[in-house]
Amino acid sequence: MTTSALLAVSTVISLMGLWVVFFWLYRDYRVDLFRDRMFALRSELFELAESGAVSFNDPAYIAMRTMINGYIRFAHRISLLVIVLMSRKKGAKESAAQTTAKVMNLLARQPPEVRQQLEAILGRMHFFVIDQIILTSTSMWMLLIPVATFMAIRALGGKVLELARDSAFSRVLKTHWVTPMDSAAIIAGAN
Repeated sequence: MTTSALLAVSTVISLMGLWVVFFWLYRDYRVDLFRDRMFALRSELFELAESGAVSFNDPAYIAMRTMINGYIRFAHRISLLVIVLMSRKKGAKESAAQTTAKVMNLLARQPPEVRQQLEAILGRMHFFVIDQIILTSTSMWMLLIPVATFMAIRALGGKVLELARDSAFSRVLKTHWVTPMDSAAIIAGAN
């Protein structure tokens, strides 16, 4: 086999390995982690109701428990692509806005201390959902990696070049490689 054929085979094997790691091992781990976090939040919500701070029959408790249960049940489907497709569905935005407003109204009816505890649970739940979307969504990675790379290059590019120009390695590289190549290019271009 030629070097290029071996390179192609090793590249395909490496890509397949990355695919297995990301879509099977890593993704399954993240889904399990997300569900564990949701179970912990549901347990915290239950303990709040068990303490008597909020009733098990209170609509705010029921709405939050139902929301957490939904996230637990459909954790394997959470991704940026699913959110985008669902938001494009007719009436989805209005329905989501109404549901959110309903939950916020139910929380607003609670005593200040209880409302604060419920909002803390809700805030952590939203953080875990965003974390899940960012760290497991292939489409999100496809957006984030190029944008983050571009921003890092733009932010650090000039500083890295300044440091590289001042280094001893840069001077040796310029003296022994760049200057002779520039001279050769000038000579070739003149002929």
